Amino acid sequence: MSEGICLQQLLGTDKRNPSFTICRDTKAGCLHVYYGGEMFEKVPDDRNDPQYKMMVARLYNAGVNAVKLKEAFGADRKTMQCWGDALKSGDVERLVRVLAGREARRKLNPEIRAFVRMRFPCIYRENPSAYSQQMRAEIKAVYGKNVCPETLRPLLKELKEQIHGPTDREEDQRENDGECPLESEGAQDEPIEGLPPETGEVQRMEGAAIRQPTPVSEHYTGPLKTLKGWCGSNHFADKVLHTDFIHPCAGHPVHIG
Repeated sequence: MSEGICLQQLLGTDKRNPSFTICRDTKAGCLHVYYGGEMFEKVPDDRNDPQYKMMVARLYNAGVNAVKLKEAFGADRKTMQCWGDALKSGDVERLVRVLAGREARRKLNPEIRAFVRMRFPCIYRENPSAYSQQMRAEIKAVYGKNVCPETLRPLLKELKEQIHGPTDREEDQRENDGECPLESEGAQDEPIEGLPPETGEVQRMEGAAIRQPTPVSEHYTGPLKTLKGWCGSNHFADKVLHTDFIHPCAGHPVHIG
């Protein structure tokens, strides 16, 4: 003897809906759609599933009360109208885009992800200071799609870590924005212009890319007698300490003067 099916009714008949009844089969994880007393279709009980959204769109287009649909399926009236209009339009691309919702705009599709993986090693080697901008420009040229830096950043970070290992979030942010140019691998041992000879060995420090010396002036408040100079933070002449730093792009300073 076969076991019975336990169904929970989500949407029943009324004056605006004399034909359709929707029930949930919790054991099978699906919704049963009945037209009168006959089974019309079964759809997955998943609000993100396209079949689920198309079912709601058909019910909306059939004139079922929108308030009842919202109570049963949790979809906003404007959202249901958008689904219904896309279904009636006959435009397949529009229907796919509407049913995908915000995720279609936020996520990279598999084709673009494969393109990024293929092009990244070459772009990063040739343009390490602005690889994100160049990658987005190529995506725009090939696919006609604008991709924002935040959408692309996780994938670029993953590909970069495959080359250099893990990087911290702040460094990754600077490099994606093009604020901290890195030297290419073949240029790490080249002389650094503008540095005195006695500091030349610093260029090979852990193979890091080195930036030019950065002058730093700080307001001195200690007891020692020092010469006065222009203090930018206070906007007048006062006791100041002048120092120079060089540092790799990771931001850790190396004092040289």
